[in-house]
Amino acid sequence: MPPLVLDKTILFPMQIGIAVAMSDDDYSDLENEVIKNWIKEKEERHDYRKAYSKEMSNAFSLANSKKLKISDVCARIVKTNETTIKYAALDLAIEVMAADYTIHPEEVKLIHQIVDLLEIEPYEANRITHKQILNMKKVPKSVDIEGLLKIDPTTSNKKAVSLLSKEWYRWNDAIVDASNEKKRNVAIKMASLVSDIRAIYA
Repeated sequence: MPPLVLDKTILFPMQIGIAVAMSDDDYSDLENEVIKNWIKEKEERHDYRKAYSKEMSNAFSLANSKKLKISDVCARIVKTNETTIKYAALDLAIEVMAADYTIHPEEVKLIHQIVDLLEIEPYEANRITHKQILNMKKVPKSVDIEGLLKIDPTTSNKKAVSLLSKEWYRWNDAIVDASNEKKRNVAIKMASLVSDIRAIYA
């Protein structure tokens, strides 16, 4: 029986998702569940699901040994010249980042790298990040706000306050526009986290 030909629109984003999950050296059950469910939504055939599960294990082993090169995977995605794969990869990557209610600095760094390598506009990444945070089932435990906004030691206090104020207004709007109590609580937590960081730079 010839080997199954796996769909690159599933395989490449899955590899990106594994890389993000492993970037903070803590591959949680929640992150694993997100990736598995994503594959199930894309592929209904049992034999193919088993093949993708094997590819997940391979990607995990490569990531664990620091041999899963995100630049190589992103280059293969860009080479397809298919926008849908780019956004599928980014969407899954950010969903994985938010899966365990903790957005770690190493995850954020990798997301920024993925955005650059896939040649996606940063505002699209911000939009998807906000969407995935709002979709959290519980309020976030910790979030690298400064990393998400690319605030680093070279950023002036004035610039940092400006970026954080815009982010606070965005989450404040999300509180008002929230469609349910769960989203409202997440938005309230995010606005509080942003406010706390802003006070450091004010």
